[in-house]
Amino acid sequence: MSERKIASGNNLSRQADRNYAVMAFFLPFLLLSIGYAARGIFPFGNKHLLTVDLYHQYAPFLAELRTKLLSGEGIFYSFAGGLGVNFYALFAYYLASPLNLLLLLFPAAFLTEGILVLTLIKISLAGFTFNIFLRKTFNRHGPLAVGFSTMYALSSFVIAYGWNIMWLDSLYVAPLVVLGMVYLISDKNIWLYTLSLAYLLFVNFYMAWFVCLMTAILYIPFLFRFSPVNKPLEKLLTSLKMVFCSALGIGLSAILIWPVYQALQVTSAANDAFPSGIEKVASLFDYFGQHLILVEPTVRSGFPNIYAGVFVLLLIPIALLNTKVKLRDRILGLLAITFMVLSFSTNILNFIWHGFHYPNQLPYRNSFIYIFILLTFLYEGLPGIRQLRRETIIGFSFSIILIIMAAEKIGENRTSDYTTLLSILFVLLYTLIFVRLTDDRQYKRPITLLLLSVMIIEIGLSTSIGLYYLDKNEYFGSREGY
Repeated sequence: MSERKIASGNNLSRQADRNYAVMAFFLPFLLLSIGYAARGIFPFGNKHLLTVDLYHQYAPFLAELRTKLLSGEGIFYSFAGGLGVNFYALFAYYLASPLNLLLLLFPAAFLTEGILVLTLIKISLAGFTFNIFLRKTFNRHGPLAVGFSTMYALSSFVIAYGWNIMWLDSLYVAPLVVLGMVYLISDKNIWLYTLSLAYLLFVNFYMAWFVCLMTAILYIPFLFRFSPVNKPLEKLLTSLKMVFCSALGIGLSAILIWPVYQALQVTSAANDAFPSGIEKVASLFDYFGQHLILVEPTVRSGFPNIYAGVFVLLLIPIALLNTKVKLRDRILGLLAITFMVLSFSTNILNFIWHGFHYPNQLPYRNSFIYIFILLTFLYEGLPGIRQLRRETIIGFSFSIILIIMAAEKIGENRTSDYTTLLSILFVLLYTLIFVRLTDDRQYKRPITLLLLSVMIIEIGLSTSIGLYYLDKNEYFGSREGY
């Protein structure tokens, strides 16, 4: 009888996990659709979502790819521009995502709608795969992974740079690469890491560079955290296996990596000189304001897009005090987060992160890596809430509110009154919920669902306001005119 109950419980857990995975896909899809509808994107108005380079570069590239696929033309050369262009290099850098085949389902006159659907699917897949990554990595069942994955999929980085449609593939592949690394370290299998890395490099070499650096940063913390045998020789053998699988993944994607590399050698960025000295880009305090809600997305210039929910500010000290996670793992996690902040604030690290060149506008393109690492370690430390006294959580909340108020007045990156007030409101809401979670007499399920609801409300509001700023500053044009 007991075995039947265990089997029944496992089946219910698996069914719940499947339901949460579906939610993790459709929540970003729904919230982003609402945000676009509010901006009058067709069919809710007469606008399209094409803006910045998507308007005059990437959409025409996609249209040319669609024409070539339907007509049976070769992909190595195109006469659509000037006297002709090496289309294979364009394909390798901008168009290699298999999801682009979805555009074949749309008539030429509905190219903008095809790109809209493609954008929604890629961003929703990011929520889906990050949800799977969190649940499989930390072996935890529950709805809060949906909240974390939605924050990842609709972070300020996505709102600011979502028009870079060829970058979006990296958002849904990165969780699979890191999960594959966890499986490799824990000696489950090597193929998820190898094949997902190969796919990542195949679809976009440039963004794959950021994810590869992230795996290097996370490797040591995860090697200690997930290695089944705590012996130096075993860790060395695992590291050698990691190097071999990385080389194999690179080799599998070499058919596209090589032409991209060759094409990049004739660009202006190839001649950028390594910085001669260390320069401080900004103070650490200036980055704090970028974690607040309603901050304008950075597109042309400014500070990094690192907003992924105000609740992260309250969770950082809670995660650091969570004794259920080994002190070593907490320290390594904090070092990984600190390194990412230093990558923003020092010119040499920023230069290395951007492929050993200075980015032309669109600064801090590695912001999504910071968001990934931050949300990962905070999710692991989430149960630490129940270990703390309510007075401790209230003390954290009071300190954060003081810093938010100071961010409005101090430093170069000053926030607005609306940002300050709304961020404080959400901090207070999260504080009340966290305090309730510390009460052992409370049934946790309704409180957990309340926490998830507040997270969804926050990211939904942030998404709509972020798209408003993007439309205001970069402009969503007329569908008929395009």
